[in-house]
Amino acid sequence: MQELSPVTLPPKWEEPLYKSLARSIQDSIEHGRFKAGEQLPSQEEIARSASVNVRTVARAINLLIRDKVLVKRARGERARVALPQSADSATAPIEHGAHHRLRVTVQCVRTYGAIAEVSVMVQSGQQLVISTTTAAVEWLDLQEGQSATVDIKPSEIGVANTWM
Repeated sequence: MQELSPVTLPPKWEEPLYKSLARSIQDSIEHGRFKAGEQLPSQEEIARSASVNVRTVARAINLLIRDKVLVKRARGERARVALPQSADSATAPIEHGAHHRLRVTVQCVRTYGAIAEVSVMVQSGQQLVISTTTAAVEWLDLQEGQSATVDIKPSEIGVANTWM
């Protein structure tokens, strides 16, 4: 695992810090500093090297996960650089109990106090309604008409914002 050298970010009035940090991490990956499958330093280490809050790092990492630059398989696990996807991965057979990812378009976001309901349209034209928290919707910055990714695991379903 590579150690992160100090990161210099532009002033936050030019662009949100998490977006600048995400771009910096992606540049490090593109320049070979971190290889496919390699684990990134902890969010705390990245926060120290960039002189930002850990929440800023979490948002930057989430942005890169949405862009499929990074992957994170479980809560508490460090993010890893995504492996290149094969062209035929979309047609792989479905395994019972396997983890699946759907590309969707957000149709509607409704909030009811601390609870939220996200309606998404799957590429095949089917609609999926997901119950989550308002905090999750705000954190993901889900907007109608935007692309998103839905992860389906045997015991849970999660939504991620997909930036194009």
